[in-house]
Amino acid sequence: MLFSIILTFSTILTQTISLGLLEVSLAKLSHAPKPSPSADLTLPANISRAPSNHPISAKKLKIICDDQRWGRNLKVKSCRDLFGYLRQGEELYSFAQRDSGIPHDIPLPIRTLSNDGVCFLQPVLAKDAVRGEATATEIFRAGAQILRTCIIERGMGGLAFDIGGDNNIQIIISNYNPNVKCDTTSAPGPPWDSTVNIFSAMRAGRDHIVFGYRDLENIDVGLPLTLESQDGRCELTIDIPQDAATVSSWYEIWEETTAIASMCTRWRQKGGRSRGLGAHRNIFLNLSEKSSSTLPSVVESEANVTDLVATNNVGASIFEGEYSPIDLADLEHSVPFELVSSPPTRDNTTDGLTLPGVSSADASAMTEA
Repeated sequence: MLFSIILTFSTILTQTISLGLLEVSLAKLSHAPKPSPSADLTLPANISRAPSNHPISAKKLKIICDDQRWGRNLKVKSCRDLFGYLRQGEELYSFAQRDSGIPHDIPLPIRTLSNDGVCFLQPVLAKDAVRGEATATEIFRAGAQILRTCIIERGMGGLAFDIGGDNNIQIIISNYNPNVKCDTTSAPGPPWDSTVNIFSAMRAGRDHIVFGYRDLENIDVGLPLTLESQDGRCELTIDIPQDAATVSSWYEIWEETTAIASMCTRWRQKGGRSRGLGAHRNIFLNLSEKSSSTLPSVVESEANVTDLVATNNVGASIFEGEYSPIDLADLEHSVPFELVSSPPTRDNTTDGLTLPGVSSADASAMTEA
């Protein structure tokens, strides 16, 4: 039922991508005058105003641009292209952390990555919220304003809040530095829906735990470990050299799994791999079409594999595999907004967690996803 709901979500979002919301070419926007580097972009003289043809609202969309928290010099083309995977629709969907036990349509974390993996859009919960509601169109328009206001005009990532729904969902656009290699052989890759099943249902907690070779003592997760999609057509293998151990988080592994799926399976219809995860950079991942047999030692040593890829929480995304090119245009006309320096309450942070290839300064203030 949940899988059907989410696939319906993706289909609905496809149908209104050409509403005429965006009218001016991106090329024109990308050559718009830039504020001087020394300008304080949060001062009144530098704040973009809502267009006069919109009524002033007490609940206007709010935008925060911050290069320390969400990256600087983001690639405009990459961030623009990820919108081809976002859909629009007016049905209200609920969001909650995947392991919270709270009923929801879309499990968090979830993100849309560009085909080159260097830019992503991610809905997150506001501080102290345990559940949020928003439509796909509200997410799309909030992201479009971040793209125009922060990335194109100011060269930095950003966050949008008060986006609509119950205002418990915030939207981030930020940079990412994947370490992904896609398969270049003639072997077919796994089906996209099968990879979605894995990265949308696997554990994604941010706690630092010990991953190590399965024969070692004092480890939290024994490796190698293979996670299989519910349809049996895709598998993710998490491995480490023999007798090695390292500290990492399921969130770090989830991020890179999502990157492999987006860069290799969605875009190239191939499997892929990643290396260099964990504190010692010795965890490696392989996402592929399921082989004829799964490592028997993994099945024997991990009785709770179905807990890692939960059978009742499958297939979640605000995007789908089919790309629909769009021309982002005069984004300030999509919804009234204002640029502010901070949210009304500080968003959740993840101090101490450094994402793969991202500096600790960038990662330490990332909003909780």
